[in-house]
Amino acid sequence: MSTNPDGWRTFVARWYGEGRLAFHDANGTAESRPWRGGTLHQDVYDRPEASAPVVVLLHGIQGYGRMFLSVTEGLWRRGCAVVAPDIPGYGLSASRKNRGRRAVADQLDGVEAAVRAAAARWPDRPLVLAGASLGAPLAFATALKVPEVRALTLWTLFSPDDPAVLAATGRFGRFSGATLGVMRPVGRVIPGLPMAAWFILALEHLNAAPGFVRSLKDDPLVAKTTNLRAMLSLQRDLPPLLRWEAWDRPILVMQPGNDRMIPPAATCRAFTRLTAEPRRLEMLDGVEHFPAEPEPLDRAAALMAGFLEEVGIKG
Repeated sequence: MSTNPDGWRTFVARWYGEGRLAFHDANGTAESRPWRGGTLHQDVYDRPEASAPVVVLLHGIQGYGRMFLSVTEGLWRRGCAVVAPDIPGYGLSASRKNRGRRAVADQLDGVEAAVRAAAARWPDRPLVLAGASLGAPLAFATALKVPEVRALTLWTLFSPDDPAVLAATGRFGRFSGATLGVMRPVGRVIPGLPMAAWFILALEHLNAAPGFVRSLKDDPLVAKTTNLRAMLSLQRDLPPLLRWEAWDRPILVMQPGNDRMIPPAATCRAFTRLTAEPRRLEMLDGVEHFPAEPEPLDRAAALMAGFLEEVGIKG
């Protein structure tokens, strides 16, 4: 855990406004839940209505749940309860030893535990799984295993081994896939070899706003390091679980039009393999992968709530 667990407030206030912090302080409840891999932190924003949908919202790589308070507040004000866990190895679910270094199998296990706990806690409410960036494929893979999930709402849709995604997210551009291939033998010998996240990931592609990436680097809850085990597991263990054709429930996918991290074409490729009905792809013109202003995230919350209403999950 960070030695300054409240340092995240600086990031949220700068980019999304003090009002998000006020919303969190007034309506959020921090919880720690045990799972077989350790302890999972989550923030719960409940609603008094007995029929309010419960949205489990997953953040992206190296991040934490409170980064998406704009989406959380937007959903909550539109009648949804929200559970925002910190994925194992990230945020307040991380220790000094494993921050940024959890393999994807551990992350999926922790996410599944959080989703199943939500289903058991609110058995009479519709359960929705949402994810942004890396949280999107993690949500998709988890939802296939949890029949209580009634719908998916995702910010991007992709497989980590898509060559275009590797080229966009990797530090070495179109050579990123080959670089990971060269690293695999090293990973078998020294799987825990640490490396700076900024060395392996092109995190400047998140957003071009001056100071945004610097703010991420200064945020104590953002994972600054990773290791070969974690990076290689994304390529090896997650793609086989992304059986796009197997999903048979409502799904909304939102794709930022100016995304330099997950190319829109990659999301479109994955989306065309979906067979579920209803399914919808919303292209967000002019939006970057990780918005540095609240408006695109507010719009995402409105799209999500509207979709849930259209498919009969939200009254």
